[in-house]
Amino acid sequence: MNDEVVRDAARSLLAGRFVEGPAAPAVRRHRRVLAELFRDEVGWQIVADDDGPVRALSTPGPGHVARGLTTRSGRRFDPQRYALLFLVLAALESAGARTTLQLLFADVRVRAGDVEALGFDDDAAASRRAFIHAVHAAVDLGVLEFAEGDEEDFVLSGGGDALYRVDRARLTRLLATSKPPSLTDSPAAAIAENLYASTDDGQRRRRRHRVIRALVSEPVVYRSDLSDAEVDYLTSQEPRLRRLLRDAFGLELEARAEGWVTVDTVGALSDLEFPSISAPRAAALAILDASRARRSDDGTAYWDEGEIVAFVGGLQTQFGTSWPVKEGDPDLAKKVAGIAADAADVLTAMRLAVPAHGGGITVLPAAGRFALVEEPTTEQAEISFGSEVDV
Repeated sequence: MNDEVVRDAARSLLAGRFVEGPAAPAVRRHRRVLAELFRDEVGWQIVADDDGPVRALSTPGPGHVARGLTTRSGRRFDPQRYALLFLVLAALESAGARTTLQLLFADVRVRAGDVEALGFDDDAAASRRAFIHAVHAAVDLGVLEFAEGDEEDFVLSGGGDALYRVDRARLTRLLATSKPPSLTDSPAAAIAENLYASTDDGQRRRRRHRVIRALVSEPVVYRSDLSDAEVDYLTSQEPRLRRLLRDAFGLELEARAEGWVTVDTVGALSDLEFPSISAPRAAALAILDASRARRSDDGTAYWDEGEIVAFVGGLQTQFGTSWPVKEGDPDLAKKVAGIAADAADVLTAMRLAVPAHGGGITVLPAAGRFALVEEPTTEQAEISFGSEVDV
């Protein structure tokens, strides 16, 4: 057995979504070994039937902060878009192997009428745009595949149509819950696990799974995320965990005073690239660098919303003429506020900051691992900053 092939297959399962490309047949070939690894060490079930969808039914570990869905332009989903996504998925339950935009819209329009306070107006372009965002989310989740058509004409006028292929196998495997949601009375009950006996051995397994889930899933695991027993387990088992993470997943465990970080030494495992010289990520890195001078005794640094916006507004001087926000732009304030909000979201997603009162953020001690060592060259900035601003 090729250990590197198995490791790469295990890494492909960590992403949490459906595994595609050459990694999928590799997971199928080694599914017994992978199923044992994930069951024993992480407590996750592997789905890898012949010619079916491939994924790990992952459950987050301690300290997890849900990042949620965004539109393709980067705007976060609001409650209406989440509701429309679930209505789209419900409509697909009765669809065939193919469906069209108009058919989906007609079904969702009827279902939306039963949802109180949804605020859905099928004659309004804004509601049609929200519906398209929900359809795009279904495409990105792998349940729908765009075949042909004109989505934009549908948004603007209500005319036009588009054809989609429906992946019913993925639709049935989309939710990773321990119980069917229809048989529970709350979201928490749907994801509650009944895997662990109340015996000492059962509690040891639960402790091991929670710790390893956090290490393989979270950008940073803070000591405060874990119970005292979990911190003791991680500390006492650190040599074994270090070997496991390196050999099974290609991750190096880095211990810090405030917690632990698993560093990917093999490739790009994360779906959120940071550091990266895009406008919001460059702004986020600059905020971390400036936070060094603002640290309090506990290693944190507080920024209120106005301070973040003012700081981002001054970054043109630091990054040069290729910075996408320039003096004299009629949408200057809106663009600066957008980059500032996106930068705060990046830091929160990376668990380098947490939201604070008044729309601000508190930069956490693990942010000290990052520094804006040098300014990007004009050529680098022109390549990276192109179209990051969404007005």
